[in-house]
Amino acid sequence: MAQLDKLGEAAIDSYTFSLPAADGLGALLQEVGSATDVFAEKVRAHLSEQRDVLSTFNVAFFGRTGAGKSTLLSAFGQLDGSDVSPGESDWTTEVHSVAWRGCRLFDTPGINGWGGRKSRVELEAAARRAVEIADVVLLCFDSQSQQPSEFSKVADWVRHYGKPTIAVLNIRNPRWRHPAKLPNHTDRRNLSVPVRQHCDNIRTELADIGLPDTPVVAIHSMRALFARASTPYRGPAEQYFLNEREQYGIDYLARWSNFGLLEALLTSGIQGS
Repeated sequence: MAQLDKLGEAAIDSYTFSLPAADGLGALLQEVGSATDVFAEKVRAHLSEQRDVLSTFNVAFFGRTGAGKSTLLSAFGQLDGSDVSPGESDWTTEVHSVAWRGCRLFDTPGINGWGGRKSRVELEAAARRAVEIADVVLLCFDSQSQQPSEFSKVADWVRHYGKPTIAVLNIRNPRWRHPAKLPNHTDRRNLSVPVRQHCDNIRTELADIGLPDTPVVAIHSMRALFARASTPYRGPAEQYFLNEREQYGIDYLARWSNFGLLEALLTSGIQGS
């Protein structure tokens, strides 16, 4: 970090110079001084950003609109749910981060919405930057839609920067891993068969776009959020949230969301880095 600061100040010093006072140079001197100040501010702002990035473990979330990225991110950050889409498309339009155990988790706009509400070039540049600074990239799938081929652009960046990846499959079926609602073990096992098949398909297709050996974790993102959200809850389905917490409790919702497995996988990556 100290070396980074030295390099930044050296760049500022090399750009800063003085002109001898002379008649008719007042406007030029003012213009040069203003340009120097602007440059110095930009360099120091960039250094501040780099310090934040380099001093933390960073995880970038990618996926199409509605895949549950913001829901999952809010669960990690134990937020109040206000960042979760109430059903609108392209809900996330900026790359923003959430703190988790001293790490930074970066939410990104839905990849199918690039070029919708904001310039595709601008969003792709921001997304690539998120991959560049990430220590791990999470590829978020939805059990109702999305193909791994949609991640081809992100996969190119992941390979270029040599980033490890984790695939997360968000299961929407409310009875999946919910023994209180589905007490029969055989019924629960039968419900898990298509989930396992979907995970296998994701592994195969990720390998086809150059991301082999990517672990795939199935998770119920909304249940994870209901378990971990801060109160008062301000996200979608408020009454459902209140009913689930009252009827099943936080520990039950957390356990049967499968969030713990994803958290453990990320934690192992942090400890091994």
